[in-house]
Amino acid sequence: MQVLDHPSADKAPFGQAVRNRSQVGGGWMGWCVAVDELSPFEERLGRKAVPGNRKFPDGQELTWEQIGIKGLIADPQVPYLLRWDDGTDHLHPSRAYEKDGLSPRRA
Repeated sequence: MQVLDHPSADKAPFGQAVRNRSQVGGGWMGWCVAVDELSPFEERLGRKAVPGNRKFPDGQELTWEQIGIKGLIADPQVPYLLRWDDGTDHLHPSRAYEKDGLSPRRA
């Protein structure tokens, strides 16, 4: 896995995590846990979740909030957490593409 060579990748926490893992030789990058509510984790970590998104070629956009990516850089055994935004289930990575693997599903 490699991060895109683009300024926005350097700004995004996930891009920073991918670049860091690539620079140390690759391997296990970390893991993620989807949760229904991030506020208990925001309180425990003392910071707010940040938005994330993925735009598909047809203009559809998967959005979420995440927390803990920078901790992932420090220790890949600690998960980062995310909450998928409502109404984006059809774009979830496990369901986003039709059986041909190329065509994004429509809402």
